[in-house]
Amino acid sequence: MLNGVDLASPYQTGFPNLGQDFVIVKFTEGTHYSNPDREAQIATATLKAAYHFATGMDVRAEADYFLQVFKPYIGQAIPILDYEAAALNKWTPKDVELWLSYVYQKTGTRPWLYMSLATENNQNWEQVSNQYPLWVAQYNVGLTKGFQPRPLYGKLVHKWNLAAFQYAGGNGRLAGWGNGTKAVDLDVCYWTKLQWKSWICSKPDKDISLHPVVRLNVKRVFVVTESTGCDLYDSSDLTKVIGHLDCGTSFAVLEEQNGALKLGKKQWADGRMGYTKSNPLATQTNLSGQVKIVLDNSFAVLSPTAAGSKAGKLVTNELYDVVGRINNYFELKNKYEGKKIYVSSDNAYVVL
Repeated sequence: MLNGVDLASPYQTGFPNLGQDFVIVKFTEGTHYSNPDREAQIATATLKAAYHFATGMDVRAEADYFLQVFKPYIGQAIPILDYEAAALNKWTPKDVELWLSYVYQKTGTRPWLYMSLATENNQNWEQVSNQYPLWVAQYNVGLTKGFQPRPLYGKLVHKWNLAAFQYAGGNGRLAGWGNGTKAVDLDVCYWTKLQWKSWICSKPDKDISLHPVVRLNVKRVFVVTESTGCDLYDSSDLTKVIGHLDCGTSFAVLEEQNGALKLGKKQWADGRMGYTKSNPLATQTNLSGQVKIVLDNSFAVLSPTAAGSKAGKLVTNELYDVVGRINNYFELKNKYEGKKIYVSSDNAYVVL
């Protein structure tokens, strides 16, 4: 069990290292405010976290603003979303999940979620609690002098990885901070130092492609975006794990049931662990798009048949614009001596 503080400006400007195991610092609020003291404050402990105070504006805009300020600390600190005050009436749990998943995708570290025990009890957090740790707040009555963590009064409704508990919000006091008279929030973390450090991941070296390449007959594809990959299950209820899928891999989607994606016979994945894209060229013949040449010695031909005369060699791994298709042949945008040319879908895959 670890003792820590959470700091903001101007309330704890100049806060010293008083032996706290961890520090959580307010970095941003909404899309307009960044804490000018954040660098000094976050340096007061070896275990670090930074939070964004949500105001209920556009979810992506608030996440991007936080990421802009948090960027130097990716791989060094845990990101956190503070969900309280005005945001309670503007963001739903689904909005909160969107912020958390977006920041996770950009940083490689699963963020924590901060809220009061009452908020946890009164909203449906089922889709969030199984993915992100909770930092819960329930304040002591009167002043709390020194680190004095206690159990929660009441209980959590949902099953969480309970990371931390803020038991003194503004009514904490520590010797060495204003002669023990200045306010500070006091927290306990239920993890070990090793667990904290191992939770933090640096952003993956490679970005996941937003344009997977698929065969013509693949109508929909699923791409795993979780940095740690995702589990493979034997049914759509997602209970029995039978394997694991690596980050960045892609699979044809055969069916969907309540967010579970069927990738093969008795092979299902949780759709939240990545993204899916449809392939409209699989069902429509008059659409434009791009294809990638996947085989060596591929040629453009003058007619959409196996007997078509060759009209020039195509470059392996290069992208070519297409303006439609006839059966299993794509019509290329470029022409050969003013004539239409085609490429077989055996040699060219669709870029989504």
